[in-house]
Amino acid sequence: MIPRYNQQISLTSFIRSFFVKPPEFPENYLFFNSGRGAIKWLLSLLKASEKKRLEVGMPCYSCYTVYQAVSESGNKAVLLDIDPVNFHPGPQLENEIGKLDVLLWINYFGFRYNKILKEIRDMFPDLVIIEDCSQVDLRDYLKIVHNQSLSDYSIFSFNFRKPITAGGGGLLIPGKRIESKLMHYLIEGYGKLASEKLGLKKIIHILIYNYSYNRLLYPVFDRLIAKRRSRDFHPEEPEVTPSYMNPALKRLFYVQYRDKMARQKAGNHTYRYFGSSHELADDYSYGSLSYYPVRLSSVSNNETFKNLDKFMLWDNLAEGYKFFDISISEKSHPETFGFLSGKIFLPAAFFNNHVNGYRGFPGIE
Repeated sequence: MIPRYNQQISLTSFIRSFFVKPPEFPENYLFFNSGRGAIKWLLSLLKASEKKRLEVGMPCYSCYTVYQAVSESGNKAVLLDIDPVNFHPGPQLENEIGKLDVLLWINYFGFRYNKILKEIRDMFPDLVIIEDCSQVDLRDYLKIVHNQSLSDYSIFSFNFRKPITAGGGGLLIPGKRIESKLMHYLIEGYGKLASEKLGLKKIIHILIYNYSYNRLLYPVFDRLIAKRRSRDFHPEEPEVTPSYMNPALKRLFYVQYRDKMARQKAGNHTYRYFGSSHELADDYSYGSLSYYPVRLSSVSNNETFKNLDKFMLWDNLAEGYKFFDISISEKSHPETFGFLSGKIFLPAAFFNNHVNGYRGFPGIE
């Protein structure tokens, strides 16, 4: 059985984190304890700056912790019906976006949505756009967007199952559109944060989560993981508390950021592919994809994929929103549920090993 995820942090990386020399990032790169911590903190400050409760649009198809961060910031979350692999927004979506103060856009799976964001920016020049880049490799992003300013902010996560993982942490990058007065306000607020503490419980969690997807240990953990997934869904996450990224995890991030082997372990490669049109590759990918949605009908009865741990990312979407007293359905969000019912995800390791042989495989998106 090929696990859906890989072991992302090697023993060597843990050791090297004690001796690593930090890379030079700009002063306005703000490191947090998590991606959702960065979202909550930023939206809280924008609410205080505007002195009103903001209408924050976000895709319905997202991790429930994104909704949690928006809700706890004191703003109103508006769930947008978006199909992640549809790169052409319709009139209804444009109409909904026109009523927002902030658009929290998700760059799904490492896809690049610049054409959509440019259309939105041209139509709504004053709209605050935040790009959730949790599934985008920071290294690819920095190569491409250093001269672009379509969005106001970009947020990354370094938790597990992300292109660069340190077992936790996040990063907020303000765009070039931010005025100096607002930037000063953000830096001042950032300076008041406490540093995240790294307790024994967190360390044990990182080690178990990391090594449970080791190829040799996975058979041992497989039953335990499957049993945990089969339980009723109870997203009882503690309240998001934004803080500085823990120094030890930040050093581990530096190692992972520089490590080519860590890039391969994360399931990323430089194979740029979208649909069957190779000319679109540069327009629709940051350079590496973190997840791989394929058509469910192409995989269901195919022996090639028999021994893969196939899965649906955020398959508990509706249950997660129920925790916040939000009800979603196929009727209210048809694009979202169409994606959920028609796609399946395959392990990244499968694509790393077979990518050249499966370039034309029907259903690979």
